[in-house]
Amino acid sequence: MKKIGISFLLSIFVFCFSLNAFADQEIEIKMVVDNPKASVNGKEIILDVPPTVIKSRTLVPIRFISEALGAIVDWDAATRTITIRIPDAINLKQKLAEVREELAQLKETILEKAKEMQEKLEASQKEVSELKAEIVELKNAHASEKKELEDKIASLEEMVEDLNEKLAAGGGAGLMEETEAPVIALTNLTEGQSISEVLSLQGSIKDESPVVFVRVKLGSMLLHEGNTIAGTINPLKLISGEYTLKVEAIDAFGNKGELIRQIKIANAPKDEPVKLSVKIMDMTAMGAGSFLYASTSNQASSYIEILNVEIFDAKGERFEIMPGVGLLDLMRMQMEMEHLMLHHNDKLSLPVAMDMENSGKPANEFFKNWKVKITYFDPIMEKEFVLETTFKG
Repeated sequence: MKKIGISFLLSIFVFCFSLNAFADQEIEIKMVVDNPKASVNGKEIILDVPPTVIKSRTLVPIRFISEALGAIVDWDAATRTITIRIPDAINLKQKLAEVREELAQLKETILEKAKEMQEKLEASQKEVSELKAEIVELKNAHASEKKELEDKIASLEEMVEDLNEKLAAGGGAGLMEETEAPVIALTNLTEGQSISEVLSLQGSIKDESPVVFVRVKLGSMLLHEGNTIAGTINPLKLISGEYTLKVEAIDAFGNKGELIRQIKIANAPKDEPVKLSVKIMDMTAMGAGSFLYASTSNQASSYIEILNVEIFDAKGERFEIMPGVGLLDLMRMQMEMEHLMLHHNDKLSLPVAMDMENSGKPANEFFKNWKVKITYFDPIMEKEFVLETTFKG
């Protein structure tokens, strides 16, 4: 018998009525005679028994068609009886209404959460604006202090020059020949010394003329200004690493002496002033997915700038919202943040990753063994440093 290819579109009145009563959509079933492959709404399914043509009549598998339309098929081998039960449309419609109501409630909850997050975002934007203003104010204040100090030094130099002129006019030419720079010595700090406890600097300055100005700096941080050596180094307020200590002294003739020491700050991990931890927020029950948060705090002497945040999943692959852009990068672009500062005594908690797969897994399971790596900038040491941590689940 010649095979005839027939495509069946089963949408007869009984099936369409049952379907529209509880699913609000049409089911399309396609089969080809003698072909074990069929499709339901475009999805391919392999049949146990393909359609066939016997004596000019086309026979199709009733179990497959019935189950595709939502019916329940039973076979009684003893009586060789097939029973097909179509679901109760009224009950299904009621269940559909209940599901829709639950979805509406879930949507309302998500909208409320979105509104809450938007409010927090706006509050964060306001805080960022205030921090920017504070940074500008601090920069202006430091500029003012620097100008005041430069003017003071210029005034002292003028005084020295005036004194030299008077001495020359009075015959004190020998005094004008004093050109030796002050000799600075530190008695309790050596080159390369590692500091793990609070240290109050001690030292001496030798010079033929009076010392009128002394400045002590650790990196970019001013420890002391006066006419003697002083200043305190507290390692618990500094990031572990290498620092440059500089002592400058100027005498009454404008001669400048300088002493530089390279030192090390060595804190135990628990004593580091900048700390990093991770936590999760699980919103899968509300259909909003789950998030990984990075929390970082600053107990250092000055502000710390967050330069970069990198996230790696359990396989070591970098997490990105889009190529080259992480979740925090996206937030910074939306909030137009050029710098992200963490001031003294501040703590910041930021979302850094999310379950973009909608995996349905609990957050503690999905983010297990994910690693957070943050690059910071320390303005005192004038260097970058990195902290890493892993979410253990």
